[in-house]
Amino acid sequence: MEYDELVSQVQFEYRLQGASDWEWLGVDGGADSTFGNAGNTWSITLPGTIDAGAYDVRAISQYPAGPGEASVGVTPVATVVIKRDAANNRLVALNPENRISLAVSGAAFSQSYAGVEQTMTGSLIIASSQTLTEVNARLLMDGVGTDIDRYLNVSSSSGVWTASMDLSELFGGGNGMIVINATDISGNILSASQPFAVVAAGTNPGAITVGRVTLAAGPFGTALENASALAVMPASMPTVPAAQASLITPVGEPWEFLLSEPEAFDVTNTCTITMTYTDAEVSGLDETKLGVAYWDESKGIWSAAGITNVARDTVNNDLVFTTNHFSRYCLAVINTAPAVTFVSPASGGMSGQAPIIEANIVDGFSAIRQAKVVLDGVDQTAAFAAVAYRDGIDNDGNGLIDEDLVGVGGNSEAALNNASAVSAKYKVRPGLQLSDGAHTLAITATNEQGVSATTSISFTVGGAVGITSAYIAPNPYNPTSGYDAQIKVNMTADANITLKVYDFGGKLVYTSKTNSLSNGNDVFWNGRTNGNKLLANGVYLIRIEADTSQGTDSKVIKAALLR
Repeated sequence: MEYDELVSQVQFEYRLQGASDWEWLGVDGGADSTFGNAGNTWSITLPGTIDAGAYDVRAISQYPAGPGEASVGVTPVATVVIKRDAANNRLVALNPENRISLAVSGAAFSQSYAGVEQTMTGSLIIASSQTLTEVNARLLMDGVGTDIDRYLNVSSSSGVWTASMDLSELFGGGNGMIVINATDISGNILSASQPFAVVAAGTNPGAITVGRVTLAAGPFGTALENASALAVMPASMPTVPAAQASLITPVGEPWEFLLSEPEAFDVTNTCTITMTYTDAEVSGLDETKLGVAYWDESKGIWSAAGITNVARDTVNNDLVFTTNHFSRYCLAVINTAPAVTFVSPASGGMSGQAPIIEANIVDGFSAIRQAKVVLDGVDQTAAFAAVAYRDGIDNDGNGLIDEDLVGVGGNSEAALNNASAVSAKYKVRPGLQLSDGAHTLAITATNEQGVSATTSISFTVGGAVGITSAYIAPNPYNPTSGYDAQIKVNMTADANITLKVYDFGGKLVYTSKTNSLSNGNDVFWNGRTNGNKLLANGVYLIRIEADTSQGTDSKVIKAALLR
């Protein structure tokens, strides 16, 4: 409160929105606290008799010489929204007047070197839907051993007011406040304020709450490699690119997260952040699609790369997420959901008794977090995931089969694997023995924004091929013996057979295809590559794939070469 050394008390009044008369809420007869050298803060406790609803609230300064009077043009009015959660707890949110927006742009720490102190500077941008004729900007800082209260030199160009800011005194940590008092073309006085914070250099800071942002104590999963100061402040809002206009709707203002030593945040680090919003900010929007994005300066687009584990609470109006880098973050309604396309079994098609479950999952903005698989009404997610590392197929598309079992780097294959920043493949051969008849399969995919979508198909088992047994003879086999090894395949129906031979490191060394093989007939292999190169002694994995128009099946056997 400006000139508050003259204020003896502050009277608070309220009214239900839409009402004309103000009602007395209470008086704060003494300042609660001070903010650096900037003066006092005043408050009032909202009585429990005021229940759910939206209210206007205003504060009126009163001086020793007499009571102050509220003026429509001078006294700021805030909105207080009260609601109840499922447990009937009263939740209160304060929405300040929003006729002026202010943000910090181009904030940066200078690089430090011997004998020169590190600095922090930025530009203040002030905008309004009203035509402003005069703007005063006040910078308040309550730092560790440093209190600052100064006015900034504000200038105007094309209706936008700007000022240079030097925040270097706050490098040791502290809270700041930017306070704007402006006059519009009609003589009305408009006010706005926005907080910011700087945390002194360290490897894992304590708790921070500033504006709509909260970082819990020790927010980094792993401490930073080097000590670094952290600044958190409101940032300017970029224009949403035309290509993303139907995809993303920002909610509230963005917030910038800056480290004095950016390289300290390396690939081993993550940070968990909470951001809040108001009901008014999401009015008319789909709150269930509220997520978070960051502004990719190099590409000029909003992005979700590196953002994971988004969780929204639509009662308490907050959103928690984890990120692997710092940038300019903003809450946003993101108009996309994962789309699931089944590869196997085919929708409405035929399948063998032991089908491979395979689907492609694509999202328009975020990475894929998880896939829930329900077969014939039973959740099989955990059961299918448990066998992926040993199911005899290449689950992750790297050309290797069950590489954890064959000891190439100890990588255990999973059923769900990211294919790109916004897509994934689900693939597993769970070893089912389905009964003949109709079956249903559903996959519910969830992206990292916590938005889910389900795709369901039906398929029929019966009449499709199934491999009942397969073996190679002789085994071990001598590829210099002058005759080919016989691979006998017993099936439930005639099928096209594809052989794929892998060495024990998981490398594909031979492949062949035989059309319309009858049950009990043989296919042959001479122990060589497709280029007729003699293979070394050792153990090889032979994948036998049987395929008909009604379905597929496969089996993996072992063969030893010894000459």
